[in-house]
Amino acid sequence: MSLRAIVAAAFWLCLAALAYIFFSARVGTPPASGSFPARAPADALNTMPRVEVPFAASSAAPSPPAQWSPQDSPAIAARRWREAADKRAFYDRALETGGGAYLHYAGKALAACSAVNRSGMIGAEQRFASSQRADDPALTRRIEAFRASLAGCEGFEARAVPAEDEAALFQRLLASPDLVGRIYATKLWALTGSRGEEARAVLRQTVETRDAELLALVYPALVAREFASPETAPKTEDIQNELDAWRWALCELGTDCSPASAYGRALCSGRGLCEWRRVDDIAAAAFPGATAERRDEIVARVRAGDWTKLGL
Repeated sequence: MSLRAIVAAAFWLCLAALAYIFFSARVGTPPASGSFPARAPADALNTMPRVEVPFAASSAAPSPPAQWSPQDSPAIAARRWREAADKRAFYDRALETGGGAYLHYAGKALAACSAVNRSGMIGAEQRFASSQRADDPALTRRIEAFRASLAGCEGFEARAVPAEDEAALFQRLLASPDLVGRIYATKLWALTGSRGEEARAVLRQTVETRDAELLALVYPALVAREFASPETAPKTEDIQNELDAWRWALCELGTDCSPASAYGRALCSGRGLCEWRRVDDIAAAAFPGATAERRDEIVARVRAGDWTKLGL
């Protein structure tokens, strides 16, 4: 395999990990019998009524400054990514601006629009519709949520991002000297992230910011450190339950978990969890195995900087 192919593959693995970090939700397994239910025909998309609420995003927060800077905080970069009407234009400007936060959200824009980047808008919708059960009572809502998640992606159909550009973006992230770049360099977005002193220092610095955008990047590494004790032999479900508890806690720490958020749309399109107003309403389904008590413990420890109990 060529170096270019290896780097491109690494980037897609990174995007897959980031997709888990930001949009993760347990996915139902196929029926044990091995028989699969009938799928919705692709042309079902044309007969689905469009539902505007609650997937139409809105925000009353102040607008970010007019000028873009590599030193902008992840919160500012995230706001611009979420509100960009043209995700391809955001991607281009984020690359031009540079800085770990913008490079990260350029990757997020590409990940969110990856189906369009590969198959175009119609192809992306058809592929999604054909993968759904025709008798799913939430089908209309799921298709609407999927459509909403592609809003602004049209530019990637006209100007697709080639693999070499994806690889170059990943390399720029790894080389970025700021905190986001150091998070990438130490692989703290993954359960298998580095466990050395540099990783520990980066994790502490990240938690000290109390920035929900950064915490959402590193919480898998914090979970991994929690279960890293030689005396601990966690089961897979224990780790998943702790990941769920952290994901729920992030909603309390500042991550947008509303129905109109990327996460809320993913819960609807991917899980069929569409009828809710607050994520706590569907916590039992969205975060199975996690408890409100454990969520509150995590929130309190982060806010207090309780390093020992955070595995640091």
